Amino acid sequence: MRPLFLAITFLVTLSAQDNFIGDVFEKGSINYGDRTIQAIGIGFIPENVINAGQARRSAMRIAKQDALRQLIEIVNGVNVTSETTVSGAMFDDVIKTQVQGAIRGARQIGQPKYLSDTSVEVVYEVKMADISRVLLPMAEKAPTLTYDDVNVGVSTTAAAAPNQEQAGTDTGVKSGGVTGIIIDGTGLGL
Repeated sequence: MRPLFLAITFLVTLSAQDNFIGDVFEKGSINYGDRTIQAIGIGFIPENVINAGQARRSAMRIAKQDALRQLIEIVNGVNVTSETTVSGAMFDDVIKTQVQGAIRGARQIGQPKYLSDTSVEVVYEVKMADISRVLLPMAEKAPTLTYDDVNVGVSTTAAAAPNQEQAGTDTGVKSGGVTGIIIDGTGLGL
């Protein structure tokens, strides 16, 4: 009877778990499955409040600012490439402002929690797509060459593609995707 109980408990535990794929931090998390970044903000009641309504609004405002600050810290640590984080990619003031603006557009998740010590806890979330829209246009500025309906990145030293009609090899069949890579090694002394 005991092994059956343990097996049922194990199966219930497995089915109750969600499919969270990501990183958990002290004040937030990155969920790669949902493509979201969440942060927890905690606000306190300032001493100079006049009434309970003002105390609640002040605590909520402080909690929101804390959550947004936590989101900025989490986003700055996200890797853009294997060597570069978002904070390293924000070399331009325009990009930095746009990333901070995307974070300011975060939305509150759930209801605020009013804790026993009169503080307030809120959770804010930003979509990774909002951050990606800011960072990806940098990569889209690379020049491209269209050849048989396939976009291929081109360096400034690349030669123009030959015209198929001039070569007399036009078969009317469009090529599939790019299946190889060409690396220009001139000037490397190889």
